[in-house]
Amino acid sequence: VDIDPRAVQIAGLSLWLRAQKSWQTKGLRLSERPQIRKSNVVCAEPMPGDRQMLDEFLSTLSGDGLETLMRKAWHVPTDQKVRATPQMADALAKLVRTVWQEMELAGEAGSLLKIEETLRDAIATARKESEEKSPLFRVLEYGLNEPPKEKYVQVVAGEDQDFFDQAEGLVLAALREYSEQAVNGDSYKRRLFAGDASQGFVFIDLCRKLYDIVVMNPPFGELSEIAQEYLTNKYPLTCNNIATIFVERMANKLNPMGGLALIIDNSTSIRSSYEDFRKTILYNSLCLYTYASLGWEVLDANVEVCAYSCFRTATEKGNCFCVDASKKETKENFLKENILSISQGKKNQFVIVNPEEFKFLPNAIPNFSMPRGIRSLFGKFPSVNNLAHLKTGMSSGDNERFYKMFWERPQRFENDWKFLSNGGEYSPYYRGDREIINWHRDGIEIKEHRKATFRNSQYYSRVGLSYSKRCEYLSVQLLPSGFAFTDEGQCIFPVSEENRYGLLAFFNSKFARVILNEYCGQHKSNGYVQLIPFPNINLSILGKISNNIVQILYSELIWTIPSIYSRGPLLLNPAIFETNLSINEIRSNLIRKWELSKVKIDEYENTLNMMIYESSGLNENEVNYINNKAKKIPAAHFQLSEQKTDGYSLVSEFLDYIMGVFFGYWNILSIKEPIEVPLDTAPIYPPGTVYKGKPLASNNIPDFYPVNVKWSGIAESQTPIEKESLPNKLEEILRIIWKEKLEGIELEISESLKISSMDEYFGNPDLFFKDHLKRYSKSRRAAPIYWPLSTPSCSYTLWLYYHRLNDQTLYTCVNDFVDPKLKQVSEEAARLRLKKGRSAADEKELERLTDFERELKDFREELLRVAKFWKPNLNDGVEITAAPLWKLFQHKPWQKRLKETWQKLEAGEYDWAHLAYSIWPERVREKCKNDKSLAIAHDLEELYVEPPASAKKKKAKKPAVDEETEGWFNDD
Repeated sequence: VDIDPRAVQIAGLSLWLRAQKSWQTKGLRLSERPQIRKSNVVCAEPMPGDRQMLDEFLSTLSGDGLETLMRKAWHVPTDQKVRATPQMADALAKLVRTVWQEMELAGEAGSLLKIEETLRDAIATARKESEEKSPLFRVLEYGLNEPPKEKYVQVVAGEDQDFFDQAEGLVLAALREYSEQAVNGDSYKRRLFAGDASQGFVFIDLCRKLYDIVVMNPPFGELSEIAQEYLTNKYPLTCNNIATIFVERMANKLNPMGGLALIIDNSTSIRSSYEDFRKTILYNSLCLYTYASLGWEVLDANVEVCAYSCFRTATEKGNCFCVDASKKETKENFLKENILSISQGKKNQFVIVNPEEFKFLPNAIPNFSMPRGIRSLFGKFPSVNNLAHLKTGMSSGDNERFYKMFWERPQRFENDWKFLSNGGEYSPYYRGDREIINWHRDGIEIKEHRKATFRNSQYYSRVGLSYSKRCEYLSVQLLPSGFAFTDEGQCIFPVSEENRYGLLAFFNSKFARVILNEYCGQHKSNGYVQLIPFPNINLSILGKISNNIVQILYSELIWTIPSIYSRGPLLLNPAIFETNLSINEIRSNLIRKWELSKVKIDEYENTLNMMIYESSGLNENEVNYINNKAKKIPAAHFQLSEQKTDGYSLVSEFLDYIMGVFFGYWNILSIKEPIEVPLDTAPIYPPGTVYKGKPLASNNIPDFYPVNVKWSGIAESQTPIEKESLPNKLEEILRIIWKEKLEGIELEISESLKISSMDEYFGNPDLFFKDHLKRYSKSRRAAPIYWPLSTPSCSYTLWLYYHRLNDQTLYTCVNDFVDPKLKQVSEEAARLRLKKGRSAADEKELERLTDFERELKDFREELLRVAKFWKPNLNDGVEITAAPLWKLFQHKPWQKRLKETWQKLEAGEYDWAHLAYSIWPERVREKCKNDKSLAIAHDLEELYVEPPASAKKKKAKKPAVDEETEGWFNDD
């Protein structure tokens, strides 16, 4: 069956050619070959013609026309009388119209149309109506001593059946006759074989039959818009995927003991949204006999598939033969070999499982790879959700707008932002989170966004655990207080807070991770995670061990940047740093220290895993199964292993820190302060950036602070006074750290970075700035805080510090830096022009100065052009704030990105940004009238006009939200 007539013709022709080839192989001459008159390949398509044509045809089915049709349909001999009344003609016409109308969906729904049910229901309805309204269908029979009896008129003389008993055959005969007439001479244009039935009718005939064997490769995915209402009503259990509808339909089209074989989208076997389909259809209505996981690259479509065969429910359900071919390159050969082996009683890779066991697995998935002892855990132990509440969080509707990195927010408005658990890289036990969310007025701007969804907000700011939903292997880390969380960064809240560290250990164990992956893919929604069986184990002991792991990771990783826990760069960790050591010696200390830390963490992990195995009662083979599956799981010290400790990375990070010290972001004295562990409450600012709990500022700085901080936030790479240049200022800070060893340290820095001087590293946009941009780019956001604005040749660069930006910054750049530099260059060029008898060197220098002068003038002009409308608001984030300056960034990838951002700003895509309002106020104000969230963002709520109730856009009706279950199984 196909819905495309061309595909049907091609299939029919292919069968004909295959038959001819077979006969040719047998040596049959053309004259000896049977004539093929019928293909049995059917096109699901509407009945031909239109309603007018149908009405004209039905008008002929009365009186003699109806009698003729009855004789033909019921094979009534000519000597037998037939009774045809007007009421019968009307009933027949109504039945035919009902079927004809439903057939209009044939091209969309195909063999999912329940034509046979429609016809039976229509006949039953017509019979009921006739009993009430059409007495001419009935007669009264009188007896002498009893009340009159009512009976139906005999339609055919000598037979007891009434009109409705035989109506189905009559309707089909009428439809056949109509379809033959409707296509007229065009009939043979559509038929490949003379014996093929006419358009439309053959499909009806097919839908009514039951089959011994059905083989199919059903389509998969969403329902067609045209057929959606029909299919949803007819197949409420399976309507979330057209593939599962086909399985339900074909299961009901089998004869007793009939078989169904198919290849199908594998999501129908593993996703929780198909649990009812599996329990009701696959394990109950059908008897699953074989099941093969085939993986990817089987069909033309990019979809993972499986194949299975099953039979109508027998008296006793048997075992299922299961095999995994998903990782095999030649799947067909693998399956053939194993089928042959099992038929010969030889060793094979089939696993024999009773499908009844699948019903008790999480979401009733057909997982046959788990040993029986592991499968039994789900019935043996309670699930972990008895010990914790697992919750999914918000969907903002516009992450780019509402989510930022913590270093992007204005430092004086910390209360307008909240830390955010939004998933991220693999980070068991500990994560130095970086994201924040706009929480001005308790997040009202997000709550009013049309696409935002808030879930479980009563859990925001609670202490707990968090994990990334999208991951290959579960990794759970501590969640401090003060966090909101999203549908990507889901959270776990222990019923008893004293179990937090114990549950942290359990969720990061091999046991929990492997078992979770047995029934869950890469979208580990809370509904899946909470079903992990929890053995009888002492959480207090587990908690003490996991706390040791957390302390090790924390003490090492606070010496990396950027993180909300950052103290400074790796090279300055007091545990390894000494002023009399070289960089290479410090690096060696770091590597040795980390290797010892990794060994300790491995020992703790092994202890945890063994404790859980013992409490679960698994045997040696089952433990080995988990350990083998867990070989690819990164260790708990993964973050240490991934941290780059090569010379370039360490020195680059260190110089990034030094730049921050110069601009007053990092407090150089904090590296000597004792380490406190704020693991239950996230610090508002990274500990390495504060003094007395607040960010460094000109009025908040330690007495006798050793660094001359550039509070203006503007620095010049090339200055008239050489010692004032940025590289020289940074060297002064290096001298504070290394004192008399500075010369040797500078040599090591140059060797590590492969540069000739600090001027080269900071002057080339593809060196320091490239490293800084990469370091401050996370979660698809790029947010560098030190900006090099340069002439095209990078002959002149001004560095701006993001947290000192204001609407006068660019004017300051021009007045205090560019103009003096331009004056100096112009005077030098003028002096050379007036010089008589210039040498070749003079000419070359004059050419350089002339080019430099022109670049500076263009640079100045661009700064002043942007300054006219540039009102930076750090709530917009780094990228939008920097976008108008895109021409002045010479790092090409960053320039390209900013240019695209600026074009989107111009086009009105970021009208939520304060910068957009400062440039295009009228456009933004107009939008605020219809967008409440936008109006709130710009403090223009008075402009918003609430639409009348009748004019509000109707949203699709959603089921009532249960806070305890909503979002459990979000697979998308």
